[in-house]
Amino acid sequence: MELGLVLDLQCGDIVIFKSSKLSHFNLHYTGKRASLVFHSDKTSESWVKDRNGWKNNIYMVTKDSLTIDFGL
Repeated sequence: MELGLVLDLQCGDIVIFKSSKLSHFNLHYTGKRASLVFHSDKTSESWVKDRNGWKNNIYMVTKDSLTIDFGL
């Protein structure tokens, strides 16, 4: 479910939510940032099977599925 919320967070702020129930992403940002992400293994089997439904997304490439042709 997409809530359409945008949180204006400051350095050191903490957000806790059920990521299995809400879609979420970061907006574009200029500068440097870092995140600590803690999660449970509730959907580990789904992740191994098909990357939680994102297996064919270009950003979910695994080393097993990665083929690069460097033309060498």
